[in-house]
Parts: sequence; structure tokens; C-alpha cells
Amino acid sequence: MELAAKYTKNYFDDFDGLNVKRATKYPKATEHIEDMQNLISNLVDKNMRM
Repeated sequence: MELAAKYTKNYFDDFDGLNVKRATKYPKATEHIEDMQNLISNLVDKNMRM
């Protein structure tokens, strides 16, 4: 996770340098894997696949 932390820091440093207002939440994809799997399963079940 050190690599991700490095790029996250760079992201925020760049945004701060541009005076971009920060969001109130920054969800990490890795914290929502099960949610994404469920969403995809629901789409497949409804025949909404590509």
C-alpha cells in the first residue's frame, strides 16, 4: 500500500497547488470490492451486460 499512499499524496499535493477545493469524502475502491461485485452481479442477473 506504500505505492498507493505515494500517489494519493501526490494527488492531494497537486490539487492543493491548484487551489482545488477538497471533497468531504474519498472512498477507496479497495474498501468497496464486495459492493462492486454485488452491483455487477445484479446487472448480469438483469441481462444488462455488455
